[in-house]
Amino acid sequence: MARIAVGVSGLTGLLMTSPKEMIEAERVGAAGRSSSRGSSAVKVRSFADRLKRSAYFLDEVVGSAVGFPAIAFRRLIMDAAASQFLQLKPEGGRKKSVRLSTELGPCLKVVEAGLLPLTRNGDPIEDYEEHVTTGLNQNTRPPARIVLVRPLVAVPWQLDFTIEFEEEFALHNFPELVQGCLARGGRSIGIGAWRPQKGGVYGTFEVIRFELV
Repeated sequence: MARIAVGVSGLTGLLMTSPKEMIEAERVGAAGRSSSRGSSAVKVRSFADRLKRSAYFLDEVVGSAVGFPAIAFRRLIMDAAASQFLQLKPEGGRKKSVRLSTELGPCLKVVEAGLLPLTRNGDPIEDYEEHVTTGLNQNTRPPARIVLVRPLVAVPWQLDFTIEFEEEFALHNFPELVQGCLARGGRSIGIGAWRPQKGGVYGTFEVIRFELV
């Protein structure tokens, strides 16, 4: 089993999106619609409360350092690999075109589980800005406009994680392929909410460390 130490540095701010905030936003939209129809509306949390609920706190304690889900990087690598193809020739067989994600997926593992600590120049990040926008709750008929409140971690920010793979079953140039997917995905796919993959501008990064350990 081989491991690769990876470090990335943000090029744009990192916009967090938590399932708890999405649920809260939908609840707010439903409450507003009920109120407009004359029925009793549920109590709606303040923007400040909703902002705290949507941040990824490492210790699950409001005000502690924040982090980001490690699984986001495996998804990014796989998404970047899905649009690329390899020309492989099995022993004794004919050359065939294979999607890169098919070859990387079975061997690719991000060692860390849960949240990765967000740092800025080596120090834990505890501060973030308030990012407010609107959207549509597609779970109502007709769709209701809702207000989304999310934490935005400004640049500079860094994240470190470890990739593990089985050398015996992986492609001989597995590290180079993964590094290429990370570099490409860091700029064209991104992580977090409103990233380039979703038509946004946040969550882009560059790879600053990639080495076998």
